[in-house]
Amino acid sequence: MDGLEDIKAIAFDADDTLWVNETLFRETEDRFCEWVSDYLPADEARARLMAVEERNEEFLMVGNSLRSDVLPVLEIGAFAFHVPFHATWAHELAESPDGHPRFRAFEHVGEIPALLGRSRAGPGVSAAAGSAVPGSAAP
Repeated sequence: MDGLEDIKAIAFDADDTLWVNETLFRETEDRFCEWVSDYLPADEARARLMAVEERNEEFLMVGNSLRSDVLPVLEIGAFAFHVPFHATWAHELAESPDGHPRFRAFEHVGEIPALLGRSRAGPGVSAAAGSAVPGSAAP
């Protein structure tokens, strides 16, 4: 896939259908900001995290819902990988964007590292649950 060498962040869908994850995400961000506080004020660290999320050409979403995870991400110009679950809510059904240059479908999440390993993104690609995190490049 063209462009994979530019990816600096990966996001995985942390589905909050059955539980609320926002508290965990906020807590994780707070702890990260504490961790880097000797080098960067918390508000600047948060701003840099958001800047990474907003750089769509460097963002990859991995999710199991075409409607909620894949299509919105493609609309903003980012990459989207679909790994379907064996059951899908009726309201999450959507037509697969096969042929889209920034889309790829997989049968199992274990197939993804091999594809990313073939790109020049290599070890700089980071995985996070729920939101993008900085990769090896500075925001």
